[in-house]
Amino acid sequence: MKTLNIVRVVTALLFSVWFLMAYGQGFVKGSTISADQTTNLKLIEKKINVSVQINAKRMMVEDVAIPPRPEYMALIVTKISITVDGENVFVPRSVFADLVDANKANLEAFEKGWKLTIVGGDASDTYTTVVFFNNKQVTHLEHFSGLEKDLMYRTKYRSLITIP
Repeated sequence: MKTLNIVRVVTALLFSVWFLMAYGQGFVKGSTISADQTTNLKLIEKKINVSVQINAKRMMVEDVAIPPRPEYMALIVTKISITVDGENVFVPRSVFADLVDANKANLEAFEKGWKLTIVGGDASDTYTTVVFFNNKQVTHLEHFSGLEKDLMYRTKYRSLITIP
């Protein structure tokens, strides 16, 4: 009886390891964005390691609420860093410049690379921003309204050309 239970446990563990390797669901795919610390998202997809770091801090924001409340501290995303197999992916500042009160982030694969989904805001200011990227660059982002789920805007990014 003991041998049968040990065989079942080992089989379950081996199946779990195989499933993770075969389907690439590795490490942390989703997380809550916290103030004054780095939020790390990691994903292994088809033996490719993808890592995203989101830095955010609380800052005084005077022009967000009506009437103005100088005591309002907004959570502002100050930087997003992406690496694919240890190589840095260029992230333009416009990708994260308007991400205020970001709450959650999720990283997942899609047919042409990966997408980083960030949900933020509160009540009528809720939004979802989806950043699409490959192993070289951010390709585009889509910003959705949280209330109606309508696409508010899409930004496309082109390859950078270096002039010698």
